[in-house]
Amino acid sequence: MTRHFGRISLLVSVASWGAFLAILFFGGLDPTPALAQYLRSATMGTLLSVLVSGCLAAIALVRGPQRVSAGVALVLCLLYGLVFTGAIYALLSWL
Repeated sequence: MTRHFGRISLLVSVASWGAFLAILFFGGLDPTPALAQYLRSATMGTLLSVLVSGCLAAIALVRGPQRVSAGVALVLCLLYGLVFTGAIYALLSWL
């Protein structure tokens, strides 16, 4: 089963980014009150899936044969965490 952790983590990372962009497109920056709870739940779901994907990618980097896809997935997870927390803006302003 650990043979497929690299591909699974890459698929989950890409799907989380797609869901995050869909959330932003459907009112994530200025949601209506009717959509606010739904968008909050969807955002927490994508954050949870990225955390699981990061754990799977870390395991795949150590044990699995798919280290390239696991490395890409880990980079996507870290970028998602930076964007989600807003730390990317602090890093960009520092540069």
